Amino acid sequence: AKYLQLGKLRNVDDMALYENQFSGTIPTEFGELVKVKRLWADGMLLSGTVPTEIGNMQALNFIYLDANELSGTLPSELGRLTVLRDMRFFRNRLIGELPSEIFDLPELKVMYLDSNFLRGTIPRMVETMTSLSDLQLFSNRLSGEIPATVGNLPELTVVRLEGNDFTGTIPPNIGSSSKLLRLSLSSNRLVGTLPGSIEQSTVLLRLQVDRNNLDGSLPEWLGRMTSLLTLNIADNRFEGAIPMTLGNLESIEDLTLEINDLTGTVPTALCGVASLSVLSSDCVDEVECECCSSCS
Repeated sequence: AKYLQLGKLRNVDDMALYENQFSGTIPTEFGELVKVKRLWADGMLLSGTVPTEIGNMQALNFIYLDANELSGTLPSELGRLTVLRDMRFFRNRLIGELPSEIFDLPELKVMYLDSNFLRGTIPRMVETMTSLSDLQLFSNRLSGEIPATVGNLPELTVVRLEGNDFTGTIPPNIGSSSKLLRLSLSSNRLVGTLPGSIEQSTVLLRLQVDRNNLDGSLPEWLGRMTSLLTLNIADNRFEGAIPMTLGNLESIEDLTLEINDLTGTVPTALCGVASLSVLSSDCVDEVECECCSSCS
């Protein structure tokens, strides 16, 4: 009954319901709130499906329905929210495929759909999302190849696709955005080498590609990415000598190289990096490491 009354407040432009103990389903009457710009209903006990009537709330800039118990599929009607800038449905129980319509939202900057049970592929029309800065789809059941067009998005700062079932190679232009801060592709089934375009991401802080099937040698340019705080390439098929240029990573906090086929010496210059708390490698037979915190 309380929700039904909320649905009649048609002049409301801001709804902050978050971190309360409201439960039950999202009322379809919310679709009548055509002036609401922000719907904050995260961290509650909401269940049931996301009503298609949400698509009538065409003034919405922000929709936060994360950390609930929502189930079912994401409605394609979300694609009608043409001024939406921030969409958060993470940590629910959503299933089904990603509706292609939400990848045609011209103003969307933030898409958090992680920690659900979503399947299918990332639509190739993601290339039209030129405002997108933060894409987080990790911990789902997504598959197929990562669209090459993801690398064309000029505003990207965060790409988190770890914990899915993506296959194929890392898109060759994945690092083209000069604003990229985090690229996490861990725990997929990716193959091939590290694309050279990643070197263009001069402000990159975290590069995580562990637990894939990547191969080839580690490129020298990794040592020129001096802004890196985290570099994790563990559990792949990288081979050849460890680049001595890694010793130039003066801000590194976590450097994880283990479970590969690397040879040579982990640069001793890393032993003097005050920020370094994790340095792990395969230290038996083929690799020497003077100050590794962990050896495989």
